[in-house]
Parts: sequence; structure tokens; C-alpha cells
Amino acid sequence: VFVLTFELQVDRIGCIGVPSSSLYRSTNDGSTFREETLPGFGSITLWPDIYINPADNKELILIHSSDYVVYITVNEGNTYNRYQVDIDPKTIKFHESVVNLSLAFRPKEKGDCNAKRGDLYVSIDGSRTWVARREGIGDQYYW
Repeated sequence: VFVLTFELQVDRIGCIGVPSSSLYRSTNDGSTFREETLPGFGSITLWPDIYINPADNKELILIHSSDYVVYITVNEGNTYNRYQVDIDPKTIKFHESVVNLSLAFRPKEKGDCNAKRGDLYVSIDGSRTWVARREGIGDQYYW
């Protein structure tokens, strides 16, 4: 069981941000929790983006977009691997049945919380690397 707690903050132009958050994990069905720490980063205070792969529910991906880093666990959080990536996706969508296939949307303007146009990327290796697929698409994309 994972629990993400976070604080929301609205900036001067109306964008909602997450100045701090914590990720907790339970290995005993929620009786107790411990805060997650990750390799090479220690205790991270900001986790705005967390995804569970629907084709493999033991795989969890944490995106630390301000540093262009993804942390991936394939064993429900027992261990994590850290990957430096070339993009800072706003959203990731996994293919429902193909384990390593995913799409990412990145707004055209970095930091634009209301972006409706951006670029689409594809990953065939479980979100470890990304390749540009289409530019200038809307933020509503599907498999």
C-alpha cells in the first residue's frame, strides 16, 4: 500500500503547485507505514507524479520532473532504480496490456500549468528512455 501526502499551493497566475509531499509505504496491509527514501537522493520532499503500470501492478514509477529523473520499482517498492531522462512529462499513460509501452505528454512551455498543446513521446522500455512521436498535439491523447 502506498500513500502520497502533499500540500497544494496556488501561485499568482492561478496554477496549482505542490511545494512538498511525502510518499509512505506499508508492507502489512496498512497497519504501519514508513516514509520512502530513494537511492542517490535520500528523503525526497517533492513527489508530484506517481504512476502504477496497469499491465504490471508491481511496477511503480515516480517522476521527479524538476530534475528530469524517474525512479522505477518492479517489486512493489522493495528496491528502486534511478534513471536520468531527457524530458519532464506532465502526464504518462501506460498501455493497458503491453508492459513496457507508455506515452508521455510534455507542454510546449515548461511550467505552463494550463498547457493544452504540447509534444507526445513514446517509451518502449518502461519509461526509462523517451523518443519524440508528435509535436503540437492537444493534451487529450489515447492509445
